[in-house]
Amino acid sequence: MSVDDSSDEEIRVRIGDVPTSWYDNSSFLGYDLDGKRVEKVLGPDQLDKHISKSEDPTWWRNIIDHLNAKKVRITDEMLEVIRTIRARKPVGKSFDPYSDFDLTAPKQEFGLGTDVLPPKRSFQPSKWERIKVHKIAKAIEKGWIKKKREEKEEVFDLWTEEIMEEKAGPPKWKLPGNIESYNPPEEYLFTEEEKKEWEDKDPMNREMPFMPQKFMALRKVPAYENIVKERFERCLDLFIAPRVVRPKIDIDPESLIPQLPDPENFRPFPEKLQMKFIGHEGKVNSIDYYYNGEFLASGDQNGVVKIWEASTGKCLESCEFKKKVLCVSWNPVMPILAICAGKYIYLKSFDCSEPYEIPNTTPSESKFATWEWENGEVKIKLRKGVSYITWHGKGDYFSSLCKRESTSSKVIVHSLSRFQSHKIFSRQSKGGVRSMAFHPKRPLFFVATEKNILTYNLKQQLLVKKFKGLECPVHITTHISGEHILAACEDCKLLWYDYDLSAMPYKTFPFHKKQLTYVATHKRYPLIATSGLDKTLHIFHAQVYQDYMQQPLIIPLRVLQTEISPLQCLFHPKQPWLASAEGQNICLYI
Repeated sequence: MSVDDSSDEEIRVRIGDVPTSWYDNSSFLGYDLDGKRVEKVLGPDQLDKHISKSEDPTWWRNIIDHLNAKKVRITDEMLEVIRTIRARKPVGKSFDPYSDFDLTAPKQEFGLGTDVLPPKRSFQPSKWERIKVHKIAKAIEKGWIKKKREEKEEVFDLWTEEIMEEKAGPPKWKLPGNIESYNPPEEYLFTEEEKKEWEDKDPMNREMPFMPQKFMALRKVPAYENIVKERFERCLDLFIAPRVVRPKIDIDPESLIPQLPDPENFRPFPEKLQMKFIGHEGKVNSIDYYYNGEFLASGDQNGVVKIWEASTGKCLESCEFKKKVLCVSWNPVMPILAICAGKYIYLKSFDCSEPYEIPNTTPSESKFATWEWENGEVKIKLRKGVSYITWHGKGDYFSSLCKRESTSSKVIVHSLSRFQSHKIFSRQSKGGVRSMAFHPKRPLFFVATEKNILTYNLKQQLLVKKFKGLECPVHITTHISGEHILAACEDCKLLWYDYDLSAMPYKTFPFHKKQLTYVATHKRYPLIATSGLDKTLHIFHAQVYQDYMQQPLIIPLRVLQTEISPLQCLFHPKQPWLASAEGQNICLYI
């Protein structure tokens, strides 16, 4: 069997005596002859090794050649060579270690010498070579043969950084002027008032560190008393703050801006004002769509609640309350509208929607809320005024927010089927509650305080997670997937949180110039909308993928200008329409 010499094999990785441990945290093994990186060949993990051991009896034959960055399978011939080398035997049966020597040859072939002396011409220089060298020397002397210019190859250090740092010398001292002279002109000398003013000032506030003086001769000038101190301070500055000359990089500022895709490729999304819902005499505080998108409910500052036909803008029903209505919210499953007016929460159905009568149930005693049932409608009385309501996705539970209540009783969770109310905060809870939201799939409840977003598990009744990094949130909502949380804050920022990734914001959108008022997500389309006091509505395309390794795609699409600052914006459940509460009107954008 013939075997090639290993020294003749081409080796890709050329790192010399550099330890391979230097490349443990890198994605490459080293460099080849051309200076290019040689990527690592990843071997199987422990699970793959275990599977291969159980399935392939010859798994041990598969090895990785790190010097050539490739996988090798050991053959029978290779095994035979390895066994022969380990046994210290010649490689191959036909290999003769004494093939270069002939024991029967004469002794002069072994370099032992003979009795015959070498001829004299072997010690003298050649005559013809001397003549040829003389001709070449004469041609060089006459200029017939010119020496070729050697082109110096540009040598650079392969292992250094691209930007070379050059140490700059120390800055030069400022040359002395007339004021530093031992015989300065008269106008540079201080008067008595200027001398007194200079002496009264703090040394740090003096314009000059010395007072100009006049001497008749240079030999009469005394030694400078601060020379040692100033020299020491200069040496100390040069030692502590070394200066480096950095080459200026010429970069086009426009090239740093990322190229966003064309918004036209992400249609449909709201683009223009289609109609206005006119009829309220007071400022509209809250709007909400019916679960199938057929109706739109609104409540204003005068305590008037109106039911509109979403497609035409026609007012179908209207009712009045004694207190101003701060929030209206449709049940996501049943035709029930929750209305917040003062200390009461009204749960009622309307004739325009499907007639529905809430079944009567004996309410449980609670010191936080009192339930009253009358003619298929429910009235819940709380201890303080209610400002916000949100429903759970299944329609049985809803929560209310009373901002003037004590900290532990601000958020109350109600059960419609049981007529029960209970709080979720303990007495030790601190911080004002700003907003709240239910998780669409899991029994989780999000509560936004002034600095954090607290996540409670309603089944276990425990605080499971806390999100940080926000400043005075106005409203929070969850994505339809439930894995992302959006918070609109008073510091003009929209924060995007990933529930499983981190407790800090995943993305921050500082597009609004003034405080945000609301953030809304669409249930069917990958759309997000925000409203702010800067009289704008921002529309975003937010595509969330099921693959956790792929990051969400978030692209700003359109900025809609409004006449009045919108207090709330809301997407249609089925269509890519956006409704906003602007003053006494409700505007619909399609």
